[in-house]
Amino acid sequence: RYRQFAEINKFNLPGKYLLYLCPCPIYSVIWDDRFGMMVDPTRNTAFALYSTSYNAADPYLLQYASLARHYGYAPQFLMEGFAGYLSIANFDMKEIVAQKRAVPLASLMSTRTYLTTEPYIADRMSASFVRFLIDQYKADRFLKLYRAADDLNLLPAIEQAYGTSIGQLEKQWLHYVDTVEFRPEQIAQYAAQAEAMFDYKQVERLRADQLSRLKDRNDSISVIAELAQICFFQGRYDQAIEWQQRLVRFDSTRQIFRMTLGAYQLMAGRFDDGQRTLLAAQKMDTVTNPMVTFNLALSYLINGDTVTCRKLLTDVVTDRREGVPFLEPRAMLMSVLMPSNDEQDKHQAVTYANEMLSVLNQTSKSATTTPTVYLWTGIAMLGKDDTSNANDQIISAIFLETRPFYQGLGYLWLGKLADLRKEREVAKEYYAKVLELPAAKYHQAEARRLMSRPYRQ
Repeated sequence: RYRQFAEINKFNLPGKYLLYLCPCPIYSVIWDDRFGMMVDPTRNTAFALYSTSYNAADPYLLQYASLARHYGYAPQFLMEGFAGYLSIANFDMKEIVAQKRAVPLASLMSTRTYLTTEPYIADRMSASFVRFLIDQYKADRFLKLYRAADDLNLLPAIEQAYGTSIGQLEKQWLHYVDTVEFRPEQIAQYAAQAEAMFDYKQVERLRADQLSRLKDRNDSISVIAELAQICFFQGRYDQAIEWQQRLVRFDSTRQIFRMTLGAYQLMAGRFDDGQRTLLAAQKMDTVTNPMVTFNLALSYLINGDTVTCRKLLTDVVTDRREGVPFLEPRAMLMSVLMPSNDEQDKHQAVTYANEMLSVLNQTSKSATTTPTVYLWTGIAMLGKDDTSNANDQIISAIFLETRPFYQGLGYLWLGKLADLRKEREVAKEYYAKVLELPAAKYHQAEARRLMSRPYRQ
């Protein structure tokens, strides 16, 4: 969004902006506690809190810094509102107005009041109002106001710049908010931005709104699939099931819809339902789908049938067709074989671990390393009994991961790793974390078993 913002404002000063992502507040920075960020325009520098629980690394930061650098200081209402010009503020304002949460606009003309008003309300109101001023009265007049206003004269400066009272401007603005329309593709763009920010609740809200606006059946199917996935990302597996069932009702001939439904049912602890759904999906195609086979293997493992699980996983890992999943089947098969007393099984487990590491090493060189790459790397290293490096990799995965499903899986493997090191109390702490999270029910079931009996391989 910064490039779009810079183009609108015709910014032309050279130089780069530095953005520091901080996992926790650092003492040398004077933080804006409202949003977990800080901008130092004199050094073209910004700081943002960035962790799996809070992400302040919004394009707003660089837009605010660029305004300070190109236009200088203005009251926070104008600066922050202008920095949020490209945000979804108008969409949010419709909801704020409907819920009667908006405060009188005139009250925000005081910088002190603006900074002490509920941050979300003040931020959305300023961004929406500035957007209204620019869209309805053009940018030149707003920039004239920006340069003339200060913390003591903002209200009279606005009234002078626009030739009317703040009360009349507020009425015009609220009418603008009420009548502004959003196209489904705009909502989709905002949803994609929210997902990049790991704001999954916002994504769900936007996708649901987008769905209500769609008329095309295929577009609706795509958005419903997104809604199911975003519920999965939040560890809300029952809600994911509801959306996925809607997909199956839309098109009962799509094997992948039933397969995904079965996977969500397993995560939610509906083990028998999940297996039945996956068996039904398996019967829908004359050619074996390796993803269906993998999920079926998982269902048998959950129900304690390791023999059938091994057979199905072996079918998947020996399938040389393009598009066959590589890492997950090997990781699961490796975990089944590692506790075996058979030396041949243990040797085969190490072989799968080496195969995983070979692929993962290439992946880490060719693309941005994702949390799941760290996770699978750590699991593979544990398959080779490299507990030290495995621990580092899995901890890195959990540090970066935002999805409870994978967080739970990571903590489960850290518990197993601690058990192998004979660190029983540490292992129990990790297993307890799996139970605290909205992790998959089968990961929680395994964690409960390992709480009472240590993992071994």
